[in-house]
Amino acid sequence: MWQFHRIAPFVLVVTLVTVTGGLLCAAEWYKGQTHCHSFWSDGDTLPELVAQRYKSLGYDFVTMSDHNVLMRGERWRDMQGKRPVKPQVLDEAHRLFGPNAVELRGEGDRQQIRLKSLAEIRQLVEEPGEFLMIEAEEITGKCGSHQVHVNAINLAETILPQEGQDIVDTLNKDLAVVNEQAQRLGRPIFTHINHPGWPYYDIRPEDLAAVEGGVCYEVSNTNHGSRLAGDKLFGDTDKTWDIANTLRVGTMKTAPYFGVATDDTHHYYTTSGDGIVGRGWIVVRAEELSTPAILAALQAGDFYASTGIELRDLDYDAAKGTYTVEVVPEDGVNYTVYFYGTMKDYDRTTKTVEVPDYKEVKQRPTIQYSDDVGQILAEVKGTKAVYKMTGNELYVRAVVVSDKPMKYVLLNYPSYQRAWCQPVGWKKWVTDRDGQ
Repeated sequence: MWQFHRIAPFVLVVTLVTVTGGLLCAAEWYKGQTHCHSFWSDGDTLPELVAQRYKSLGYDFVTMSDHNVLMRGERWRDMQGKRPVKPQVLDEAHRLFGPNAVELRGEGDRQQIRLKSLAEIRQLVEEPGEFLMIEAEEITGKCGSHQVHVNAINLAETILPQEGQDIVDTLNKDLAVVNEQAQRLGRPIFTHINHPGWPYYDIRPEDLAAVEGGVCYEVSNTNHGSRLAGDKLFGDTDKTWDIANTLRVGTMKTAPYFGVATDDTHHYYTTSGDGIVGRGWIVVRAEELSTPAILAALQAGDFYASTGIELRDLDYDAAKGTYTVEVVPEDGVNYTVYFYGTMKDYDRTTKTVEVPDYKEVKQRPTIQYSDDVGQILAEVKGTKAVYKMTGNELYVRAVVVSDKPMKYVLLNYPSYQRAWCQPVGWKKWVTDRDGQ
């Protein structure tokens, strides 16, 4: 029985229980994108075209997360200027939505195009039970020279970025404003902290660990600048996840992070870099394709992240202490399931390493941890794997890796398809209200 009862301080309480193991499971898997951009901020196409692209690729839901804005009210965009509208935009809009698909005003260099609101876009692309759009924003701010971005899904009002004394304080203030809106309006809002490695490891594992309202982060933001693979000074995003979760569960006695994979798409008319739709996504197990059901499943951690692998089932049975992962296999493709975790008596040795200036900006030292943090606890080749808890794990998470290359290979990124499953087995170590 999959039962994540997580009470996060910056979202409303929601719970989803999915019954598996021989009983009829009413929930279904829904594929979604939680981080992409359009003309409403720095994307290079119309939002309805973004939504239609994901819909045509078989996605079930999209949360368009433009910077510091919700798609509401009247908005016009210059056709020319710093980022001129490409001819392909109008061609694609007319092809998909007819001769009256776009509204223009003015002439020459002063010509503008009107951007449709979310309500209008929903009328064009949404289909009950088939395709859903959920309102969202990328709260885009800075702390000094460091970038601090948070996606907030199911907002009703735009939230401006906050600035704190340091990275943690800034994130806490951003999430506190989200929480205020959620509580005041009585609506669930799900957040994830974006691309911690961009532009140069601006958000460290220790920062993530210390954030009071941290719920989820991007383990795979497939924009080229996200530094997913790490380097000789910094671990990859999996190691970042393990460090943060080890500190949270083992030291701070608070719930670990969930992980999402996203496109963070900005450019839709190129064939490389972040111009390719469909590089990273999540698959949510929900009772139906509706905003309340999707939000409930997200908050419950009933989803996985992927760059190509499809899972048939995930089942954490707390009573039996088993974590089961099963893949939907492709012919000719081999799979390995890795179970990662940190034991309660792990080696706590750390090493502080100075970091050279990056683009003339002074950097904080980095802390390197022992191999006990996020170690491989088990490795199983095949399409189904079961991990049996010993009782000494602070948490366990699963990663499935195939020998099939990603359709779109990215710079400094593992080239084979993979899927990330959420951490389990942590509740008994947690003493704050997240673990009740």
